[in-house]
Amino acid sequence: MKVLCGERDLPAIVNLTSTNSATPAKLVVTKLEKVPLVDHGAGRQGSLVEPITVQQAVSQVKTHLGLPHLRLALAHGSTLDTQVKSVAVCAGSGVSVLRGASADLWLTGEMSHHEVLDAAHRGSNVILVDHSNSERGFLEELQPTLHQLFEGKVNVLISQKDRDPLQII
Repeated sequence: MKVLCGERDLPAIVNLTSTNSATPAKLVVTKLEKVPLVDHGAGRQGSLVEPITVQQAVSQVKTHLGLPHLRLALAHGSTLDTQVKSVAVCAGSGVSVLRGASADLWLTGEMSHHEVLDAAHRGSNVILVDHSNSERGFLEELQPTLHQLFEGKVNVLISQKDRDPLQII
């Protein structure tokens, strides 16, 4: 039997399963965390509390992802000193998610040449970090979740050798 309930209803469910049966029911409780937002996709868009420059955004992304290089397309009329007040982000190949987003900066893994030109023409600076670089950072967050899910019976490792297959030489 599966029951989906809120945290406050859990004691009542436990009580029902333990008192209404000759043989105690096996009860597995899984706490639901970070429930996806209804009607929201994989991307996120937000406004910065304090604006930063395009150059600062580039520097922060490189530092955060541990990348020596990334690709930047400046929006029409922008410079490295242009202020960024809003950001739209999607890991992987995010143009299908970001398309139509009105943000000073788009951050994603990859986009086609014409998609970058379109975004820049519409006023968005674009930072591309390559597909797997935009996803790899999530592994640090996923590792403890998987460890807990497998009740510590599986050793979940993050490769120290894994890297983006593409290199800038």
